[in-house]
Amino acid sequence: RGTGCCWSMKLSGKDEPLLTSRQPQKLKNGRGTFLGFKNVKDLTPMKSTVEPLMPDGGLSPCVIRVLGVGGGGCNAVDRMLETQVGGVEYWAINTDAQALGRSKVLGAKVLNIGAAVTRGLGAGGDPEVGRLAAEESRDDISAMIQGTDLCFVTSGMGGGTGSGAAPVVSEIAKESGALTVAIVTKPFAFEGRRRMKQASDAIARLKQNVDTVIVVSNNKLL
Repeated sequence: RGTGCCWSMKLSGKDEPLLTSRQPQKLKNGRGTFLGFKNVKDLTPMKSTVEPLMPDGGLSPCVIRVLGVGGGGCNAVDRMLETQVGGVEYWAINTDAQALGRSKVLGAKVLNIGAAVTRGLGAGGDPEVGRLAAEESRDDISAMIQGTDLCFVTSGMGGGTGSGAAPVVSEIAKESGALTVAIVTKPFAFEGRRRMKQASDAIARLKQNVDTVIVVSNNKLL
């Protein structure tokens, strides 16, 4: 169109002028008029008809649980609670009943596994005892994980409960249909070969029962 005409658009096979609530404005060169908008305030906001997939309150519909297994895992859960990371349900899982007290005070839900095997006294650094404790409490762990969409299992490898129970907990989580991510640590070199071997064996078992695993070496913290 020429300068002396207003903008137009084609509707139903013919040109129709654009509708505007503004009056025609004179161009600076004095030639013709222009129907337009001076700024975005003149535009009528469009309302979306698409409803977001979010429940009331703005929380994510994804059910996320963080499971701290053993002493190292429970310490990680305690730290996350102290920094007030929201939108997540925290669980502290341990064979040591006394150690679970701190996590409970901070707001985590706790599960003492292997009451018959360890009597709440811990695994004594033996991964086999930790594994038996988790197997004994398999039904309780399964009930805890039920309905989870995304499950994080965190633990310190090399000890008894973490090395023995974390692979079992991860297996149960994956069997429930949850996306399972394990975040574990390897011991310091000065902790000895025995502890390092226990950690390596536990990580190998863990990899078979999770969707992905993230291994952090404690040596890199020095």
